[in-house]
Amino acid sequence: MKLRFEQLAGNLRQGLAKAYLVCGDEPWQQLRAADMVRKQARATGYSDRRVLEAGKSFDWNALAFESSALSLFSEMILLDLRLPGGKPGTEGGRALAAWAKDPPEGTVLLVTAGRLDRKAMNSAWVRALDVAGVVLQVWPLTGRALSDWVTARFRESGLEATREAVQYLVARVEGNLLAADQEIEKLALLRPPGRLDTDSLRATVSDSARYDVFDLSDALLAGDVSRSVTVLDALRGEGTTEVLVLWSITNAVRVMVAAAHAAQQGQAPPAGWPRFPRERVALYRQALRRVSRPRWEELLRCCARTDARIKSHAGADKWQELLQLAIAVTGHGLKMPARPTGAMAD
Repeated sequence: MKLRFEQLAGNLRQGLAKAYLVCGDEPWQQLRAADMVRKQARATGYSDRRVLEAGKSFDWNALAFESSALSLFSEMILLDLRLPGGKPGTEGGRALAAWAKDPPEGTVLLVTAGRLDRKAMNSAWVRALDVAGVVLQVWPLTGRALSDWVTARFRESGLEATREAVQYLVARVEGNLLAADQEIEKLALLRPPGRLDTDSLRATVSDSARYDVFDLSDALLAGDVSRSVTVLDALRGEGTTEVLVLWSITNAVRVMVAAAHAAQQGQAPPAGWPRFPRERVALYRQALRRVSRPRWEELLRCCARTDARIKSHAGADKWQELLQLAIAVTGHGLKMPARPTGAMAD
C-alpha cells in the first residue's frame, strides 16, 4: 500500500502492517514517519527493537536470524533496518523480497532508505514490501506546501504566526524542514502561546549576524545607497541566503505599493502600519514622500524579474542581481553605479 506522509498517522491508528518502507530525500518527514511507526509498535507490544545497519559488508542472513530469534525470547520484535546506500543490492533485494512474501509471526519490519529512483521503486523487493505493508515516499516541500507545513507546525506548538512571520521563516530555512522544526520548537519554549509576528520572530530566532535583512530594508527605504551596499555586503559575508534577502526587499516594496495606492485615494496608511515600530513607520512615510506610486509599482516588477533571473539562470551572479535591485530601490536608478572599494567582494 502506497501512502503519503499525511496519511500515515490515520493508517497507524487502524493497526500495524507487517512491513514499512520509508524512503525519500526529505529528512524531517522521513525521521518523523519512522518515529511514528516505532511509537505505534511500542504501544502495540513490540517491546524488542533491533537496529540493523545494512552497509557494504552487511550479512543479509542477519535479517532471517533476527526474525527467528523471536522463539528464544518470546517477545514481539520490531526490526529497524537502515539502508545508508539507498539500495540493498542483489543479495539484499532477494532477502527483503523473501521476508516480505512470508513475514514471521510477531515481527514488524521498518526499512528506511534515501531517495529511490523509478527503477528501484519497480524492483521486486519494493513491490513485495508494498504488498506486505506500506511504502511511503517523502519529498522536499516547496511553495504553498512548505508555507502550509510551517503554519501547521506553529499551530501544533501553540503559536499563531502571521503570514509575514511564516514567510520570513520559510525564506530563512530554504526548505530545510529540520531547521524550521528546530526554530519552531525553540520559539515554543521561549514564548507564551499566542500570536507571533515577524518582529517577535526575528527577535527570537538564532542569528549571529551583525546585520539582518531588516537593517537592509530600512536602509533602502531611507534612500541610503551607501549603507544599503554595506549591509548587503555584510549579509553576504555572514552567509545570509539570497532568498531571504530578496524576500526582505520585495516585502518592503510591496508595503510601499499598497501605501502609495491608499495615499493616492486619500485613505489612511495600510492597517498594518500601527503595529510597526514607530521608527519604521517614519521610514515608510519618508519613502512615500520621496518616491511616486508608479515608481513603486515598477520596483515591484523589478523584484519579480530579479526573482525570475535568480531562479532561471544557474550561472547568474545572484548577489550582483540583488545589488542592482537594492540600488534601484534606494532611488538611484536601475543601473548599478561604481561599487565602493571592497564592496561585494567574492
